[in-house]
Amino acid sequence: MEIGLLSVLSLFPAFVGMALGSAVRKKIPSSVFLHLFYFALFSLGSYILYSNLNVIIRKVI
Repeated sequence: MEIGLLSVLSLFPAFVGMALGSAVRKKIPSSVFLHLFYFALFSLGSYILYSNLNVIIRKVI
């Protein structure tokens, strides 16, 4: 029950993000939007990678 409720509640920010992304995409050229999107995706991936590598290195040392 708890996981289901959290899953349903997490849909709200996802839909808000989709609406905001769609609004921004309409206001700026698609090439600029894609560059911003890829930069954000790369930044998030780098953060996740750095966080996990930091944890792994701490366990080894």
